[in-house]
Amino acid sequence: MADHDELLHGDFAAYRSALIAAVEPAGPAAVRSTVRRRRRMAVAATGALALALVAAPVVGYAALNRDGSSPPLPAGSADPVPNTGAPTPTATPSATASPTTGRIDRADLLTARLDLPAWGPDGSCPTEGVRLVDGEGDVGDVRLENATRGVRYIDVDGDGTAETIAVLECLTRDLVPPPQQVVAFDRDATGRIVTIGQVAHPNTDQPEWFRSLEVRPDGSVRIEVWLNPPSDGSSPTSANRQSRTYRWDGQRFVQTGGPSSFPEPAPAKLTITATDLVYGPPDENGMRRGTMTVTITNTGGSEGQPIVTFPSRDSDEPEHTEWSDCRPLTAKPDGYRCLVEPLAPGKRKTYTFPFFTPTDAPPATATVRVDLADADGSALPSGGDQTTYLIKRST
Repeated sequence: MADHDELLHGDFAAYRSALIAAVEPAGPAAVRSTVRRRRRMAVAATGALALALVAAPVVGYAALNRDGSSPPLPAGSADPVPNTGAPTPTATPSATASPTTGRIDRADLLTARLDLPAWGPDGSCPTEGVRLVDGEGDVGDVRLENATRGVRYIDVDGDGTAETIAVLECLTRDLVPPPQQVVAFDRDATGRIVTIGQVAHPNTDQPEWFRSLEVRPDGSVRIEVWLNPPSDGSSPTSANRQSRTYRWDGQRFVQTGGPSSFPEPAPAKLTITATDLVYGPPDENGMRRGTMTVTITNTGGSEGQPIVTFPSRDSDEPEHTEWSDCRPLTAKPDGYRCLVEPLAPGKRKTYTFPFFTPTDAPPATATVRVDLADADGSALPSGGDQTTYLIKRST
């Protein structure tokens, strides 16, 4: 056993000398090199120890077997592999796909080529390889809407990463409001932007307009929808504004809250008030001029086209050249008529009407009417109103 102990002692002494001789000076590169080397040496030391433990009985057996014959290999041992000098192959770690996220910046959406869901009945809006535009755009472009209705981020499918929700608008020449849709986007394993599906599009039977977009922690998307978006920038009445909620069901987005459409709106209903027509003193030609105002209000639920009718009187003539806000129509025996601009529900507007007269007729009472008109300018049988006013002259 003394020979065996001396052999082990000599092996470990040589191994320790090799380690000490390999120490490099300190420094960042040396530190990194030392860490890597120590890991290799730790593996080597473990292997050396295991080899020593296996070799110990073999060496002992050789010490006892003085005739120099090779000891038998343990049962089940593999045939020895010759060392050819080539490096030992190491296992290559399997490639793991980098985690992706569907949170796509506005700038990335504007530079990507996108395939979009169908817009609906309007076949002129593009769907394949679409490049979105920012701002005004041209007819035929698809616009990425602004901050109010623009881009939001929410995990709609429960995969732990946020997808991108965006409001898109197809710019057309004639449709007001233009076709819109809310679309959900994600990235595939390669990082390419792909379309998950269409969250919602406006009801094409009504002039609906997506006003704002909101995402919620439960993965739902809430859209505020307006009917007949006002041209003057004001907010519509509660009857013309709705909130609708949508969620992903695993295959598509479905509506989970709010009404799906607006009820049939009530027809337009016009009311009218008027001030007195007061003439001033005669001018050098004996003519008196005066003005009156007429205020029209739409108390109904739909937009209406008002037509105003003044009585036909021998003593009072409309000064048509000054009726800039009311387009005169062919006079009829019952009076002078003109069309004013269409009036939205809940809106009111006041118009000024100049007249002149060559006579000094006594004061009189007259009636002015407002009616709903059709596309041809003919008064409709309902939806109108009338009021009286006083015609008088100053001294």
